[in-house]
Amino acid sequence: MTANAFHPGLVKSNLMQEAPAPVRWLSRLLAASPERASEALVAFVASEEEAGSSTGKFYKGRKSIEPHAYARDQDVQRRLWEVSAQLTGVG
Repeated sequence: MTANAFHPGLVKSNLMQEAPAPVRWLSRLLAASPERASEALVAFVASEEEAGSSTGKFYKGRKSIEPHAYARDQDVQRRLWEVSAQLTGVG
């Protein structure tokens, strides 16, 4: 089993609905549609051998990049796990 993360870039969605109007306008202007943003992921997963043979990587487009230090912080990871387990009733 492999588990990787993929950054699709700026995507049109409701995530910015509470942002100030200029930010919402700019994000609508520059953001890709969800369909367009997913094309890179589908093309990458379908065509790159690395996508199926690597694990624990963070991809932006077709490049493996280093995630922010915050994402590698084990205390943050543990807290995320605990909160997720609590919210889902798993743990």
